[in-house]
Amino acid sequence: MDVDKKRIIVDDVVQYQLFLVSKDPSDPKNCKEVLQHYVERILARYAPILMSYIWQNQPFNLKYQCPQGSIPAHIGGMTNFGDNVEDEWFIVYLIQQITKEFPELAVRDRKS
Repeated sequence: MDVDKKRIIVDDVVQYQLFLVSKDPSDPKNCKEVLQHYVERILARYAPILMSYIWQNQPFNLKYQCPQGSIPAHIGGMTNFGDNVEDEWFIVYLIQQITKEFPELAVRDRKS
């Protein structure tokens, strides 16, 4: 039974990562500042719809993520949407809108 509960929790999570697509490699400190600036711009731009949306469990969130192994520095987040797949689809919509407005960002999303 406990294994089933853990699986349900894991199945109800979506993870999203936005990577800066750049032809020029930059130093890590500058990359961190640039990515943090994107977080601020994105959250400010989408604040009206993010604030008015009623989330089931956890809201959409973005923050700077340090490089780990083969995964470069990026901005990302994870949301537990519970049994409300509308939250999951809303996140897909948000990511789609973000990448339209900021085409220099590439997305990778995973549903656990």
